[in-house]
Amino acid sequence: MGVNPLCARSGGRPRPRRCFFSRCWRQGASGQSVVRREFSSLAVGERERYATAVRRLKEKPEEDPESWKSLSDIHANHCPHGNWYFLPWHRAYLLKFEQACRHALGDPSYALPYWDWTKHPALPAEFWREPLIHGRGIRPGDRLDPSAVGRRKIDQILRYRDFVSFGSRPSTGLKKPGGSGTFEVDTHNYVHGRVGGETGDMGHVETSARDPIFWLHHANIDRIWADWNDLGRLNPTAPAWRTAVGLDPFVHSANPPGIADARLYNPADVDVVRSLGYRYDTQTPDAPDVRRREVALSPREGMQASFSPTFAGVEPRTATSSRLQPPAAFRELLRGAAAAGGEKVVRLKVEGVELKAGQAAAVYLNWGSPQEKFDAESPSLLGIATAFPHKEGAGGHAMTDAAPPVLVFEANEALSVGRPAENLWVTVFTLDAATRRPVARLARPSAQLEVVE
Repeated sequence: MGVNPLCARSGGRPRPRRCFFSRCWRQGASGQSVVRREFSSLAVGERERYATAVRRLKEKPEEDPESWKSLSDIHANHCPHGNWYFLPWHRAYLLKFEQACRHALGDPSYALPYWDWTKHPALPAEFWREPLIHGRGIRPGDRLDPSAVGRRKIDQILRYRDFVSFGSRPSTGLKKPGGSGTFEVDTHNYVHGRVGGETGDMGHVETSARDPIFWLHHANIDRIWADWNDLGRLNPTAPAWRTAVGLDPFVHSANPPGIADARLYNPADVDVVRSLGYRYDTQTPDAPDVRRREVALSPREGMQASFSPTFAGVEPRTATSSRLQPPAAFRELLRGAAAAGGEKVVRLKVEGVELKAGQAAAVYLNWGSPQEKFDAESPSLLGIATAFPHKEGAGGHAMTDAAPPVLVFEANEALSVGRPAENLWVTVFTLDAATRRPVARLARPSAQLEVVE
């Protein structure tokens, strides 16, 4: 069996090639936890170390398991999107990449930085110079749209109490569709699409990890997940999420203590960052003492929307709407959930919004009447779903059991806006993903409200 470089703590004995969570490389030579910091906050020399690691990985032979090509091909062949394995799989992937950077630098204490696009919405200047420059759809100085990455949007996402709305819907396998939560389909997908454009690697699933900014983008996604947990939000405790599906291709070493045979890591192995030997600079060394409550995966009860094919709005050619007519008892549930301090969570599930590359869909929920025009600042805006397409001819994988896209939004805050009425309206505007302006293409969605506790 091939081996990686010799393990620093094993007396020079080789370590199995596929072992990447070994303690020596996870926590550094001293065994202390490392801190991942925002890229722009680092001293110039520390920023240059990331560039050095990237250059050395690119210099490796392609067949080396820690070459730039081998590492990026993992994403092309295995990454899950549109289901609840999206966050834990990418956390394991970042650990794999961080370990490769440590090997390349000869520094077991190296910590991968992150790109905080909320504070720094333009790509850092270093990514317009070798070896971090890459073919992209944005230009130096272009800024990301605050409706996707601004403080208001991130605070909205952090207020979500429900993992399904935050971290995407349940699925029975890595490549099995489940449905995309707001964090994935709005913020995550927008950054990919805006940075990559229609031709750059970041804009497509199979090629995105070839761009050096990919890793810092996903480190920021991982940081926000960790911050969400520190606010008292719980990851699923159901075995269906924690242990039923392995995070392929990431495996334990051949014979770790207490395990007879190698096995894939699963979400339960990676759901707490501090147990993995790192934290972010937005986190305290110890987990905060906060009230923790898990929201149920399955709805208490729900209702299906009736589709309204015509809508005489200000921009009728760019929007379509669905009307919900909840019975009185269900309206009372919704009012209770929308009230301050309400324990129940309301999810809006939207199906049938077919997005092509370069397109997005803004979803609103309003009492009494449809949303008349696109408004990125409206409190009735649940989120803006952005396409993250596959690239023809790029190789790699496609999600199996393809199904119409399913979007999930936590709707409590939108329900608190305006006076409750007999009808609720779900309105979807089709947008140009880059400009976030309405375009003349009608989506034909169906919608369902779910109440969970």
